Amino acid sequence: MGKTSPLRLASATAATALALACLVSCTATGAGPTSTTTSAATAASTAPAAALDATATTASALDIELIMRDRAKSGGHTASEELKLIRHTLGTRWFLWPTTAGETCWGRYHDAYGSSEIGCAKPEDLPTGTAPALGALVSAIVTEHEWVLVLLADREEIGALRCGDVPLGLEKVAELPLAEGLRTFYLVTSPWSMQGTLHADVTRADGPAAALLTLPGDARAWDNGVFTNWQCA
Repeated sequence: MGKTSPLRLASATAATALALACLVSCTATGAGPTSTTTSAATAASTAPAAALDATATTASALDIELIMRDRAKSGGHTASEELKLIRHTLGTRWFLWPTTAGETCWGRYHDAYGSSEIGCAKPEDLPTGTAPALGALVSAIVTEHEWVLVLLADREEIGALRCGDVPLGLEKVAELPLAEGLRTFYLVTSPWSMQGTLHADVTRADGPAAALLTLPGDARAWDNGVFTNWQCA
């Protein structure tokens, strides 16, 4: 039996995105639509949060993971453990993994085209230290009906999340052990894009607490003329 990955799924839900926005960098490989590399949180569209779909593919799930591992290695983002499939919907798979260089990476693979994109956050781009902390990893437009944000919580768990007084959809998707405690990853969904400060109800080792997360200035994702952008405060 192989060793267990430190990055593990926090729920049985798996999925991916039709496009994503990187807070640090993204690279695209394979056939299919043209993509560009970016060093800022750039708008993109992704697939709606949903359970696994039954889209037929020419490659098996294991083959696709091996393809993504190889492309990650070629791009200098070698996975230290197996890739975790955190979403799969509308023929696109979204993966998450730690690297041998200490990065936290995500990637998407398009079943129909065989193309992929990979984005990574360096350790210094994410919360540091040993105190509880929240951070934003990816923001993305799903369709004209849904906006998705990937958050991380260090040494605490998010029980509820709000933009002002409006509750947001929240799903725990993976966990990554830290030197002290856990880093937990969440998918957040809403029918509109947002920027500003989110309010979180969290649970820490010493009990419940309130926390704030200020989104990057361009985390409103892609302004496609359909989404209403909310200023959270």
